[in-house]
Amino acid sequence: MNFIKALLLSIYLAFKEILRNRGRFLLVALVIALITLLVLFISALGEGLANSNREYLANLDADALVFAKRSV
Repeated sequence: MNFIKALLLSIYLAFKEILRNRGRFLLVALVIALITLLVLFISALGEGLANSNREYLANLDADALVFAKRSV
């Protein structure tokens, strides 16, 4: 029973703190959202480059590909 009371009190205090400092919490949430968007954007760009490279090699009109042991 004490655990439930403590949990409810902590939830109440958390919401009260968020309502008092709306601006700060909004800015933190905005920064997290922008970082998430940036990570998703960079991931999509990398995926597109990988698909493009794979398609290029698949459509290459060659009998064999030779890779150099050491390139200058």
